[in-house]
Amino acid sequence: MRNPLHAPSSRRAIPFATLLFLLVASHGLLETARDGLFLTEQPIDRLPWLYLAVAAGVLVLTPLQRRLWGARGHVALPLTLLAAATVTLVFWSVASQHFAVLAFYVWTALFSSLVFVQFWLTADEAFGVDEAKGAFGFIAAGGLVGAVSGSAAARIALGYTGPRTLLLLSVGVTVAGALLGFGWARESCQGPAAEPEMPVTRAVPGYVKHDPYLRLLGALALLTAASATLIDYLFKAGMATGMSSDRIPRMVANVYLGQSALALLVELVLVGMLLRSTGVTRSLALLPLVVLGGALGYAAGAGLLVLLGLKILDGGLRPSLYRVGTELLFLPLGSAERRVVKPSIDTLGQRSGQALASIFLLAVPMIPARAQMGAVTIGLAIVGLGWVQATRLLRRQYLRRFQEQLGAGRVTARAIGELDLASAELLVGALGSSSTREVLTALEVLAGSERLGLVPALILYHPDPAVVRSALRHFSGERRPDVDALMPFLLRHPDEEVRAGAASHWLLAGHPIDSLRRATQDPSHRVRAAALVTLSAAEGEIDARRELQRIATEGEPEARRALAWAIAEMPRPDLLPVVHTLFQWGDLEARRELLRGARALPKPPAEVVPMFLPLLGEPALRSGARDALVASGPPALAEMERLLLAPDTPFQLARELPATLARFPPESAARPLLQRLLQQRGGLDRFRSLRALNQLRRANPRLPLDARALESALELELASVFRNRALRLTGERLGIGGESGNAAGRLLLDLLRDRERRATERVFRVLDLLHPGSGLEQVYLGTRSDQVRRREAAREVLVELLGPRWREPVLALLERDISVPRPGDGQVESRPSPETFVAALLDQSSEVVRLLTPCLAREQRWSEVVPRLRAAPRCADEEAAAAADGAIQQLEREAGPVHA
Repeated sequence: MRNPLHAPSSRRAIPFATLLFLLVASHGLLETARDGLFLTEQPIDRLPWLYLAVAAGVLVLTPLQRRLWGARGHVALPLTLLAAATVTLVFWSVASQHFAVLAFYVWTALFSSLVFVQFWLTADEAFGVDEAKGAFGFIAAGGLVGAVSGSAAARIALGYTGPRTLLLLSVGVTVAGALLGFGWARESCQGPAAEPEMPVTRAVPGYVKHDPYLRLLGALALLTAASATLIDYLFKAGMATGMSSDRIPRMVANVYLGQSALALLVELVLVGMLLRSTGVTRSLALLPLVVLGGALGYAAGAGLLVLLGLKILDGGLRPSLYRVGTELLFLPLGSAERRVVKPSIDTLGQRSGQALASIFLLAVPMIPARAQMGAVTIGLAIVGLGWVQATRLLRRQYLRRFQEQLGAGRVTARAIGELDLASAELLVGALGSSSTREVLTALEVLAGSERLGLVPALILYHPDPAVVRSALRHFSGERRPDVDALMPFLLRHPDEEVRAGAASHWLLAGHPIDSLRRATQDPSHRVRAAALVTLSAAEGEIDARRELQRIATEGEPEARRALAWAIAEMPRPDLLPVVHTLFQWGDLEARRELLRGARALPKPPAEVVPMFLPLLGEPALRSGARDALVASGPPALAEMERLLLAPDTPFQLARELPATLARFPPESAARPLLQRLLQQRGGLDRFRSLRALNQLRRANPRLPLDARALESALELELASVFRNRALRLTGERLGIGGESGNAAGRLLLDLLRDRERRATERVFRVLDLLHPGSGLEQVYLGTRSDQVRRREAAREVLVELLGPRWREPVLALLERDISVPRPGDGQVESRPSPETFVAALLDQSSEVVRLLTPCLAREQRWSEVVPRLRAAPRCADEEAAAAADGAIQQLEREAGPVHA
């Protein structure tokens, strides 16, 4: 296991841990003195008023604390410590006064708020996410040792003196911490590069209110403080009523010593393991569950012993596991944002929770005395239940915060909405513009908003043929007499495409057929073809159909292309024989036009599917072929599913099938794509199937996918990663890529690295299907980033998101030289041999690996592997097979009589 405290973070963590040791020891002395003095000299009913006074005092000091950070920076903490020591010394001098006990109770809480909030702000800015998970545990351990030491010192001192003496001891320890802080404060703040300061134009509570993550952090702080207040009240009320006053100070010291010892034990045994294995938010749920269980146990009838146990457990988990976890919750924030927001959330949230709990406690005396402790216990149980729920809701927002560091989201285009009257008038006015672009834009918007009725037929008199062609295209689906009346004029238009468009709409407009026959003699091939295609739809026009077949069979290339264009403009199923003939001609432009027409048919016949499928391998026709296949519906889907799962499908066709399937209805397309993931052959084909499934899931977030099949696919991809990694590490141990002349070895290692990287990407794509909406595509990019913070954010998302089954194998992917032993993955041998390495390489299905292996053996002079090379399958490509045979023969000649 990697040491969590490594250079350079260890050098910065040691002074942090030392200072926290002193601060917590000082605070432990103050707490023991505070409770001992209060419980022996003051009535318990004053406790809620003191809680309120603490909350008010901290709220007053919070703005001062922020100004201190902004003005003093790195010396804010030492200056605060000196001021705190001075105040404590003043209380020691007036400790005999009756009012001083109450004021001193408030001061101990102010000391905690001022000192520890500033301390952890400094720690947050000194460490990144990955460093913090190890360094914070080490730092917190220093504080826990300080808590044990302070409580033990207080317990020993109380055996010889009274609680007031503990104040002098606290002053000395605080001054020592201030001196240490002055010595290293500048260096401790030189952690990750500071982010730009966030401008604060409004009060921080208003900023927090609009961020769901910060709202949850505030709610968590409120519930935490409320539970601590209620537990503290129950504990002290139980002590005051069930124990003599002379025993109270020593019992308080014993409880605090037990808390500190438990916190230290939890820190040493559980914190690192829980944070790294279960994640931050799951670890934070432990304390609220303990509080909820303790409250229910006490409500069931248990006595003071349960209260003591709950107080010890709460005080043991809160400063160790829970404190480290809550500090990690602020790491997704930028340093400038964190510097402003964290003190407010800590102080406002905690003190608001304390104030609400105090108000509740002030209302408790209104009920009968026998039911008061029970009412407080029920209130604690309700707070604990809300605390558990808030922790559960926090997880999604915590992941979202880290995902925001990995990349921005995509912007999607919005459809044109309905036009109001003013907008429509503006667009109609734009139709008379002198700018062709403005007119075309207005036409598109009016057509997209289904307001073509506002476009006048006079637009067809526009001097620019581009405008006339666009208007004719939009009017083709409209029955408008004013447009139909202009067809004779358009049939004499100077532009050939306008004349062809008029010929296409001639019969639909109700004009006599004789004029259309004259158009078959037009000088333009496109006009003649459009007229023939339109005539062929009329009854009795056998000559027009024969002429279409003649042009498709033996016409000039320009006439054939014009015919393909005309058919695409007016596609009809009865023209399929002509389409077949033109496809057999093989002209690229003609095929592109025919594909355009095929996707416009309501339902292309099934016999066109074998004609369109081979075109997926031609880049120029691929998009049109996909659209035509989608228009063909179930017959095309069934044939593509068969080809996708068949092992003998040509590679050029197989690699294009997943993206084409992704255009079909999601549930129908997902089934064959998911089946393809479970076939071990063809990592590239599996990648394309995964990419198609990811596209389907993004477009249809609720698309159901078989979780068991996805987990099997994940196992397959993990095995592929570790198999290629094991081969790469074995090759590196054999030194195959180290020499300058070892070209085959270097190529082989590069190939294995690339295969490992591609398999890792497939792992993340499968995870994205298993955890939709988790942003794992950006997580994968974050793992490959050069920025440390992005890599740490990606790792944090994985720790929080994945369950125990997949967490460790997936995290192992992020470590370049870690090979997880898995069955069949080729665990890296401590002393690999050329024979086992060559055997593992030849077991690969890659033709490139089979070609490089004999070349590598020849370069390395591994004569002992010749029999294994001879027994291996030959490469399918003849040139590759000849090159491999030549390498084997050369190796045999160099081996001499051993392999003669």
